Amino acid sequence: MYCTKRGFGLENAFDLDYSSHLASRKAPGRTVMVSLSKLF
Repeated sequence: MYCTKRGFGLENAFDLDYSSHLASRKAPGRTVMVSLSKLF
């Protein structure tokens, strides 16, 4: 039996005042994640 999973994620979609860990200034921040896994 084979199983394939797909995933998609979006973080900070509406965050207009985002600052990453080492950033010196704030900016709009968005993170897009795509994943694909297969079990065999």
